[in-house]
Amino acid sequence: MKQDYHIDPGIEHYACMIDLFSRAGFLEEAMNLVEVMPFKADASILSSVLRGCVAHEHKDLGKKMAERIIELDSGNSGAYVQLSNIFAYVKEWEGSAQVRQVMRDKRVEKNPGFSWSDC
Repeated sequence: MKQDYHIDPGIEHYACMIDLFSRAGFLEEAMNLVEVMPFKADASILSSVLRGCVAHEHKDLGKKMAERIIELDSGNSGAYVQLSNIFAYVKEWEGSAQVRQVMRDKRVEKNPGFSWSDC
């Protein structure tokens, strides 16, 4: 990119590629990019990988990503919910319930979603 277009890739370029790999199910490639990029991965970037893990039912990597996100932002309810969803998708109901219990114990609350439509 730098050689051809004289543009230094920024964190947003890396985040975009990580999200693209994750959505496509190329989780190993996404993680390789997370590890080699010259920036520290933030919760947003790690959440892209976590969403890919949910979509592709990759429980082990999803658990690692959720743990890393929670280390960065302990109040991030999304990481807990997505981890719970991974367990539910692979029918590990006990794991899903344990994650929800940890949320209750730590008093982490999921903000309810809402839609707004103008008629």
